[in-house]
Amino acid sequence: MTNNFIRDIKVNFNMKNYLILFFLNLGINGCIPKEGPNCHKSIGVINNSSKDIWVYRSDKNGKFVGGCYTTLSEFVPANSSREKVVNQPIRDNCYEKHMNGTFRGGKLEVYIFSIDPHSLKDNCDTTKLKTYLLETRALTVAELQKNNWTFTYPK
Repeated sequence: MTNNFIRDIKVNFNMKNYLILFFLNLGINGCIPKEGPNCHKSIGVINNSSKDIWVYRSDKNGKFVGGCYTTLSEFVPANSSREKVVNQPIRDNCYEKHMNGTFRGGKLEVYIFSIDPHSLKDNCDTTKLKTYLLETRALTVAELQKNNWTFTYPK
């Protein structure tokens, strides 16, 4: 009798834990804004140049971290376009809210390189990196909205 009682408690306890985790997960994921007309989690890039480019975005302070490009680069081939290149790293936020609340001056800096900086032996050498930097863009929410959440290289 005692063994059945302990087994029943373990089963009920485990079921209770699963139910609590299920409802917590449902509540957390239910609060995450979905991508749509008023919530964008990525930015597209149109490369109208004859050369391949690599695109990086700034950190939450509007700059690259300590001179090192720590975010992943996104490759955009020559004369092509890609949707969802500059992705928002914070999954529960939209660029509209994040840029207006966190990035300095409401601008997101995007860096365009002629090579993948991660391919360099020392990608923290800012002097060397600058030789491959083609352009820096300071994008605003208004500019991105006007251009359907894409930007074109070169301007």
